[in-house]
Amino acid sequence: MRATAGISVLCGIIVLSLGAHLTSLSEEYFESYYIFAALNIAVGGLTMLTIPVMVAIDFVRTGAITSMVLVELVWLSILWVLWIATAAYTADQTSEAFSACDFIYPILNQVCNETRAMEAFGFLAWIVREFSLPLGLGPTLRVGPRGARAPWSFVGFQFPTRAVQLQ
Repeated sequence: MRATAGISVLCGIIVLSLGAHLTSLSEEYFESYYIFAALNIAVGGLTMLTIPVMVAIDFVRTGAITSMVLVELVWLSILWVLWIATAAYTADQTSEAFSACDFIYPILNQVCNETRAMEAFGFLAWIVREFSLPLGLGPTLRVGPRGARAPWSFVGFQFPTRAVQLQ
């Protein structure tokens, strides 16, 4: 699970930086910004800030509210929805203008390629969340009806250990 958290954070950093650069360029040349770029900045920033905090709290303090499987699943499900919305909105807003990146001006080619990268990493983060959510939800649903607690934290993926005393 740490690998999926790392991939999500990496996608968040990339999408955040590309969205910020596109916003900077559009403000410079058009004195306006694109809403899809602002959405990319927001979702990338949320992902970049919250997932590492959840992992860090999971390592430092066991039993914290952010380490509960239910809390993690709810927040990661929200991020899942935000990532698909971000990627789909970016693809929708740029599909006609940037169907082919063969413009005369290099700045337009750069903007075209950056929006394609934002789409790609948005969909990649969504796919990672898509496949990792059932991995956390499955064991929780399997042990929940028996009254047992979930065997590990979803983000930190800590397996239960037995303390061994040496005598």
